Amino acid sequence: MSEKKGSGKHKNVITKMPEKKRDMTPVEAMGATDIEAARLWNTYPNELKEIWLHNAFCPNCISASFKPGYNLRMDKFGVVIEGYCDQCGGRIARCCD
Repeated sequence: MSEKKGSGKHKNVITKMPEKKRDMTPVEAMGATDIEAARLWNTYPNELKEIWLHNAFCPNCISASFKPGYNLRMDKFGVVIEGYCDQCGGRIARCCD
């Protein structure tokens, strides 16, 4: 954040710096992607990955897509995608079955 000083009644105005846009892979996501899950994820066809990434359930807004920046982990059911809702930003997860 940067601070600008102006004149008038608003002497200190704080402005938000623009965020860099970049293409994030699951491993960069939230810093917690499981290596085993990432290896298994890379064996899945891209069409199937797209279906899973756009077929999650958000209880806040009933949206169905992950924002870029999701992470992957293994559990007893297989690969689990964890991340944030593309529409409202709420936390969501989906099992890749």
